[in-house]
Amino acid sequence: AAFTNEYKAEGQLDLTARKTVNGEPLKTAEAGRFIFTLTSQGNTPEVKQTKINSADGTITFDPVRYDLDDDGKTYTYQIRETGVADSVAPEIKNAYTPDSTIYTVTVTVQDKGDGTMEATPVYTIQGEGGETETVSEMVFDNTYTATGTWTPAGTKTLTGRDMAENETFSFEVVEIIGEKEGAAVSTGTASKGSNGIPVNISFTQVTYDMDDVGTHEYVIRETGKDGNGITLSKAEYKVEVTVSDQRDGRLGVAASYENGQTPSFENTYTADGSLTLFARKTINNKTPDNYKNSTFSFTLTPQNGAPGDAQTVQNTQNGEITFAPIQYSLSDVGKTY
Repeated sequence: AAFTNEYKAEGQLDLTARKTVNGEPLKTAEAGRFIFTLTSQGNTPEVKQTKINSADGTITFDPVRYDLDDDGKTYTYQIRETGVADSVAPEIKNAYTPDSTIYTVTVTVQDKGDGTMEATPVYTIQGEGGETETVSEMVFDNTYTATGTWTPAGTKTLTGRDMAENETFSFEVVEIIGEKEGAAVSTGTASKGSNGIPVNISFTQVTYDMDDVGTHEYVIRETGKDGNGITLSKAEYKVEVTVSDQRDGRLGVAASYENGQTPSFENTYTADGSLTLFARKTINNKTPDNYKNSTFSFTLTPQNGAPGDAQTVQNTQNGEITFAPIQYSLSDVGKTY
């Protein structure tokens, strides 16, 4: 009797790659976002696979299987990124610059004699100078760019009168860097307000990019000088702005104002004036040459709620009668005394 044994051997190649964005691990939203292909090259038995990345950025291809027919042979494959999934919104797609790297995987297959086939891969890329470079792993890194904006908010109140037709109040938003103040990142103006009624401050927009991701501290204050009866607000309000990247095509921007309140700047307009009353004393319609020995007393008495105190004065030697000034304020505007 003849006994014939049949020897078989099998093995497989497990290929994985890694996906990063801006050199960093992926965000949660980027799971399944990118597409990759594995294709055989030249005389290599046909392999064609399309895969997407997992949440942690791993790209896992199906095993490529070998048997004794592949013993001693060398096969070549290419792996590349081919785009962003169709399910991703256009504005998000446009935020990425894909990695154009093509990885060539050269696999040598050997029978180990123990029923297994060993598949040894070597990964290479084409360097910037056209030379072939060997790499230890396959990493696809995309560049992602996004911007976000923040418009500061605040109100301005002028008490004492309406804002004049061409009157404008100015404000600035200054970034605090460490213990020092940086440059103003936004300026604002307020105008056309009515007496005692808040009016919104119109600030210029602050734009952020990827370099600004993180927390920023600012101070908002009124600029200018006191004058023309107006005392400007000396208040300064702190605001913390957090810029976040969720890989959704734009940067998240959240502002937290001091004490949870929008800055409110209050200015006061004050005006005052005075009236000095004069009279002259005559005797027989004539002014004596000298009143040294002829002094008379005169009284000024407020009537019907008129401002000022009652006064009693005497004439001077030349007959002049001068009362102390009567003071007026905004509360007297439009009244007759």
